[in-house]
Amino acid sequence: MSTEPTSAEAAGPEVASPESGNAGLAGCEPAAPPLRIQCQGIDRLLQAGTAYRIGRDPQADIVLADPRVSWQHAIVEEQAGSWLLQDAGSTNGTFVNRQRVRQVAITANCSVRLGYPDDGPMLSCSLAQAPQAAAAAPVRPRPGPARSSWVTLWRLARTGPARRR
Repeated sequence: MSTEPTSAEAAGPEVASPESGNAGLAGCEPAAPPLRIQCQGIDRLLQAGTAYRIGRDPQADIVLADPRVSWQHAIVEEQAGSWLLQDAGSTNGTFVNRQRVRQVAITANCSVRLGYPDDGPMLSCSLAQAPQAAAAAPVRPRPGPARSSWVTLWRLARTGPARRR
């Protein structure tokens, strides 16, 4: 997990650059695994390809009825194969390890507090495991004549059925 501080001295782009070497090449980034977000009895599995809004707004994708959470507090979305949680200009802020941040690159399990660093609602974020590939069934030969039967058929074809022994 990486964070970007909100201080004016912070240098660099507004959006964290992905660690993959394919950044900026459309269609080349691998899809991010689903992201599980849990908070205040909510358990959501987010799929890549959509931006999810978090806030008190009843129309938000993840609604948190807490006065410390802004109406439109944060946005979670997949960018270039990674998940990114961005503060949407909230009044009370977004915090990781008690430090106010503008955005959080979610690369592993992490906790993010909304509204207050000590006791604001805590989002537990975790990357969902990709489904285990089903164990490949052993390859079985198709039923049919064995090689010795094939040779026998070939010999029969050459000599004809009358000469069979």
